[in-house]
Amino acid sequence: MGVVGLSICYTVGGMIALGLMIYGFWCILKGRSNMESDLGVIQRQLRGFALLLVAQVALFIALGACTGVGVGLKKLTSFMA
Repeated sequence: MGVVGLSICYTVGGMIALGLMIYGFWCILKGRSNMESDLGVIQRQLRGFALLLVAQVALFIALGACTGVGVGLKKLTSFMA
């Protein structure tokens, strides 16, 4: 993969993670509406926290896919052979 392809890969992965993080923070910090119960607020905040965790996992997977996890794992486990 060339330099341009690698930067596009990092950009796409970062944008996906950033979008999930923004939506997660929005769910956590959104003000309470008049019709929302206490349970609804808690559910929304838990959903936001879960989205933050998913964003971090998505970023980790994207970075691994862009850098070539197979090569990294081969180097990491080479001393075990």
